[in-house]
Amino acid sequence: MEKRILCIVANPDTRADSFSSSVSRAFLDELRASQSDYEVKEVDIFETELPALDFNSENRVKEAEGKTKEYGLLLEQIADAEAVVFITQTIGFGIPGHLKSWIEVLVATRNTQKLANKKGFHLQIEDDTLVPVFQLKEHDFLRNFLKECSMDMLETCALRHFHQERSEPDNFLMELIQDAREAARDFSGFLKR
Repeated sequence: MEKRILCIVANPDTRADSFSSSVSRAFLDELRASQSDYEVKEVDIFETELPALDFNSENRVKEAEGKTKEYGLLLEQIADAEAVVFITQTIGFGIPGHLKSWIEVLVATRNTQKLANKKGFHLQIEDDTLVPVFQLKEHDFLRNFLKECSMDMLETCALRHFHQERSEPDNFLMELIQDAREAARDFSGFLKR
């Protein structure tokens, strides 16, 4: 059976010319190139329909599990993976709301154990100058949540671009892409440990 890396992408900006999409693609391309013994599977969390939870129902776990095929398929893909990578863009000073909703469903349906003992990584792509990276507590929330799920986490890698400092956007984008490739190589080394 082939080993798998599941990459959960949480970036609503899928335009081919966006900085975050370009950086995300560079990371995924480098990961695929450096991990020929792994299948690298990509899942867009924004294309995954989440079950609406009825927290007043005594059978909420059973009801939620049967509500969407996409959610069940994602759980199977997590269970089959050796490693799980989260690629997120900062939206509204934190992780995208759809990813937060996915975490709530994962907790409510008691499926956090599917992340246990897997190697994990979080690549966060910052796109603003308003808030320093260290103040983005929601990224700490994601990292801490994954550690609580007993994932073996490589430290979060934050790649950041500043709009007003971009006098030469092409050069700046190339630097970010190089950083993303280096992050993929770091994660590849982490997988071999």
